[in-house]
Amino acid sequence: MFLTDLRPLYDLPGPWISVYLDASRATERGAEEVGLRWRAARESLLESGADPGRLDQIEKLVSRDHSPGNHGLAIIANANKPDAAHVEPLPEPPPTTSAEMGPLPRVMPMLQQRGEQVSWLRIVVDRTGGRIEQAVAGRMHRVESVEGSEHYPIGKRKPGGWSAPRYQREAEENWERNASEVASAAAHMAEEAQAEVLIVAGDVRARQLLVDELPRHWRERTVQTDWGGGNGADPERLDDTTHAAVQEIAVARIEDALDRYRLQSAHGEAESGLLATVSALQRGVAEAIIVDPSSLDGQHLWIGPEPAYVATSESDLLRLGVANPAPVDAGDGLVRTAACTGAELFVVERPAFADGVGVLLR
Repeated sequence: MFLTDLRPLYDLPGPWISVYLDASRATERGAEEVGLRWRAARESLLESGADPGRLDQIEKLVSRDHSPGNHGLAIIANANKPDAAHVEPLPEPPPTTSAEMGPLPRVMPMLQQRGEQVSWLRIVVDRTGGRIEQAVAGRMHRVESVEGSEHYPIGKRKPGGWSAPRYQREAEENWERNASEVASAAAHMAEEAQAEVLIVAGDVRARQLLVDELPRHWRERTVQTDWGGGNGADPERLDDTTHAAVQEIAVARIEDALDRYRLQSAHGEAESGLLATVSALQRGVAEAIIVDPSSLDGQHLWIGPEPAYVATSESDLLRLGVANPAPVDAGDGLVRTAACTGAELFVVERPAFADGVGVLLR
């Protein structure tokens, strides 16, 4: 995943407040339970020296979350700048509520849940038009309804009568025109989002007409499903289909990164371990880092005020003239430097890397 959206966080000095909260409101007492969890987090932050007024502002961010179902909430907020905050719903509640203040944003738990960010389009189509949902980098961005310009005739007449064949032809032509209009809007939105997959749902005949009208390169990225349109509409199954299509792409991305690592490693062009990874990031030659967060648990890096100032020991930065280097979680230190140097991040489970981290070189 690219870390472009996190880059602005690192333009500001710390300290940073990082809160991970179970924000589920699925039961009658859901809102009350979220409030109790937040109060516990608030008390912990007050003990760490956080400003009460800043915590009041963060509490408002918690109260604005209305995501459905069981989910978590990550809030990364600068301790001194009221307008500097990153708020992200998480697909699953965190194992425990956590709240801490430190020199860097605590982002690795959020990135673990976020996973690979795949841009996609979902089109639910019938014979009169369609609804298009656009997700950019995994986040819902825009929803458009397209009403076809042809309204009559839409339904074919039953066999019989001299005019029945004409009505059937006209109905088919109207379906095709409407499908073409939806396809044109979908192709534009897919291009805009740089979509990697198009999920097409709804009426069987309308789906096929729509896909036929798409440019070839988008046709090759479509996944069709019966769920989502007409009497058989099932939003949950449509979501499942979308998730499966996105997950397939995400897994393929990670496998490709691991294959590239193995190939580079065989030619001495990839390295592993914290020391080698930090060195590549310092020199700006890291194309991507591959990280197993669980293997990094308990490990630390040292940082200075600039992203290039990152090292595996305090003495290394002192030799560079950095005053007061700060120890940080190793994962968060790697993310900061990767985000600021344009390196990609791949989160994996238990690769055969020293220290749980490998680096692909440019």
